[in-house]
Amino acid sequence: MWIRKTLRLLGLLLAAALVIAGLIVGGYRWWLSQQSERLQEAIESPGFQAPSGMELLRMLSELVFPPSQHEVGAYGRRPIAGRGHVPWVMRSSLDGRPRMLHFALAPEHWISYATEIGSLYQFWKGDIAWRGAVYDTSHGTEPESRGVAFQRAPDRNGWGFLEPTGETRPARVEYLGHRVSDQGARAALRVRLHAGDAGTAPVEVEETPEILLEAGRTGLLRRFRLRPSGDAGRALPVTLRLPPGAEEVETDGTLLLEDLLQLREGDTRVTSWFGSPAFEIPPRPGLRALLSGAAALIQASDCVTCHGERERVVGPSHREIALRYADQPRDAVVEELARKVLEGGVGTWGPVPMPPHPELTRSAARAMVRAILDTPEGEPLPESVVASADGDIGRYDFDVEVRPTTLHPSLTARRIMPEGFTPKVGGLAWHPDGRLLLTTWDADGAVFAVEGWNGPAEDLRVRRIAEGLHEPLGIATVGDAIYVMQKQELTRLLDHDGDGWTDEYRAVSQAWAVTSNFHEFGFGLVHREGWLYGTLSVCVLPGGKSCPEQTRDRGSAFRVSLADGRFERVAAGFRTPNGVGWLEGAGLLVTDNQGDWLPASKLLLATPGSFHGWRGPAQRDAPLPRADPPIAWLPQNEVGNSPTEPVVLGSGPYRGQVLFGDVYNGGIKRLSLQRVGERWQGAAFHFTAGLEGGVNRLLEAPDGQLVVGEVGSTGNWNDIGKAWFGLELLRFSDGAAFEPFTVEVTAEGLDVLFTRPLAVGSEPPAAVTHLKQWHYIPTEIYGGPKFGLVDLEVREARLSADRRTLHLAIPGIETGHVVYLRLDRSLRSDEGEPLWVNEAWVTVNAIPEPDGA
Repeated sequence: MWIRKTLRLLGLLLAAALVIAGLIVGGYRWWLSQQSERLQEAIESPGFQAPSGMELLRMLSELVFPPSQHEVGAYGRRPIAGRGHVPWVMRSSLDGRPRMLHFALAPEHWISYATEIGSLYQFWKGDIAWRGAVYDTSHGTEPESRGVAFQRAPDRNGWGFLEPTGETRPARVEYLGHRVSDQGARAALRVRLHAGDAGTAPVEVEETPEILLEAGRTGLLRRFRLRPSGDAGRALPVTLRLPPGAEEVETDGTLLLEDLLQLREGDTRVTSWFGSPAFEIPPRPGLRALLSGAAALIQASDCVTCHGERERVVGPSHREIALRYADQPRDAVVEELARKVLEGGVGTWGPVPMPPHPELTRSAARAMVRAILDTPEGEPLPESVVASADGDIGRYDFDVEVRPTTLHPSLTARRIMPEGFTPKVGGLAWHPDGRLLLTTWDADGAVFAVEGWNGPAEDLRVRRIAEGLHEPLGIATVGDAIYVMQKQELTRLLDHDGDGWTDEYRAVSQAWAVTSNFHEFGFGLVHREGWLYGTLSVCVLPGGKSCPEQTRDRGSAFRVSLADGRFERVAAGFRTPNGVGWLEGAGLLVTDNQGDWLPASKLLLATPGSFHGWRGPAQRDAPLPRADPPIAWLPQNEVGNSPTEPVVLGSGPYRGQVLFGDVYNGGIKRLSLQRVGERWQGAAFHFTAGLEGGVNRLLEAPDGQLVVGEVGSTGNWNDIGKAWFGLELLRFSDGAAFEPFTVEVTAEGLDVLFTRPLAVGSEPPAAVTHLKQWHYIPTEIYGGPKFGLVDLEVREARLSADRRTLHLAIPGIETGHVVYLRLDRSLRSDEGEPLWVNEAWVTVNAIPEPDGA
């Protein structure tokens, strides 16, 4: 009897084990299906090592109790019944095509238009895989359509004019934007058609798509409304090529041919009926076709944003790591470096921390480390030596102070975010009525208006006023008009019915060339005298190298006329100019990020026709104009990694100085300006930390306060350990903290002006502890080392009578160089205060003539 009971119990236990195993496998497959395509491909590649038992338990624990995820920007959404997606009208790239407009017609039913030709691209059943940095944090990917297509149109402009002879003349299409009406329930695409001769009147066309779902068939209803545009001229009938694939077409227009529709004056309806979809949408090639094993694991993580195979990005290259650990015990090195991959680290290769990767298993981290240690050999270089040019050796040496970690003593900060509002801020501007406007760099691409930003928390009101924009990274107001810089278009927002929601997204300009590359951002905006100024970043491959081919206008500063939409290129030679401001009496300020042909980040003045150093790989050996020197070099990992929007303070204790954020280096930096003749130069300082996220946008308030917009993503696109969003208000106290206020170049050396007098008895000769000088040589490698790095000596140091200015006589300072100055931490003010910061990076573009010369 007991044997039978035992066998029955064992059978039950075995059955339970099988059920649990099935649940584990099923749960794992479900978990894997929710991950990014890159991670799926990496895990399923042949070289993937299965997790250990403890790692599997951790994964299962996170499956049941998932860790908190970064907010995706759902605040203030307005769901529209029957559409199946919020927002239901979206701008993005799609399937490798830029400047697309999508409508979610019904759950799992989409239509997409190519705005550059104003024509239907695809009508399908399925969804959009929202991939890319702003959607799932991946680099190098982009949104893709998935499912089965009813129609996909040829890649051509389908619009034309019908001549009296019966021939069809192709029309030139001008995209005007899109409208949203009926409380957001209806939307329409707008274009203007030009015949190409002065005697024919242009025609505006508005197209409203809708879906018809009947038993056994699906209908696409397209309503067209025509109206003359511009000056009077002869009116020619408008024609439209219909995409193939429909089983039946119904229209109140005229079918001239099976696929050629003549539209009526006024309104025309055409309905295309489908019994079933025509074809399955083929997937675009993913990583599985290109990578396997540890290479896929590395690509699936965010490692490529910080490390190149043979070139530094933020951290060391794979080859540098392999060389450093070549003679050490392999297993011990693998374990230690795997720990650093999982936990992050700082100090081994520089002062900027490398981000942790807790989402990886230890076995995956080991596999990645082994692949890095096996990086094929190249020409061995001494440690910290990266390149040579004209016999000059360049080094990545660093010896700097620890950056501030708390809020500046002269500042107080408070959040201006109500519960649930987590904006990844892409742009900031003031509306004339006092509202704070901001754009969000997230999947929704929204615009919000903030009321009560300067009052008590209970008066704070945030309202979404626009959505569906494509990575909007700039905003400006001109009077009551609101302009947004999308990734691939400058757009005006209009609220025609006064309900607070944008009814029309009017295209002001999309005159520059684009591709669907993830890095081709558009930044802005600054308004001056009837022009809006912005910048365009270049096409970049995952990992930081520039694309071999670049389209026209990439890496430019531009301006667009508000009078007629005219686009003008102002300056060239930028890489990632994520920040524009205005310096009165000088012009457009731009910050640019390190990369190939850009050995360090910098802040510069973009004057008409100026060139600033970056070139595409195809221009490697081409003659180019001499690059204008920047106002300030921002040495990588020291005082700059990803500088952002500059603002020239108009009031307060630091009036006239420039503040700018840095997403990865963290916090806000400060720049004191100096003009010598026609040359601008400056001294860069750390200013403040202690903020909630990576600082992307700054905006000075009318009362002198400072609005800070924050952002973040994976890899080196965030301030490590901080939130990926934030909106804060900084208020200045009456006085500055005790620190160097300016550092200026003199005929003798440098003058350091302090915010307050030094203590009585301060010893000027002992005030300086470090003094170095170097220059940069742009090369095609990512970033660049310090060339001609030397120590300088203070020949004489004396203090002014008011004890605020330290005069330093320093032989050997040269133009075209950067001078690093570090002051002794023991210096005190006359009130006994220690220095807030004691470092300055001084860019020397000109040296003043001696007094009396």
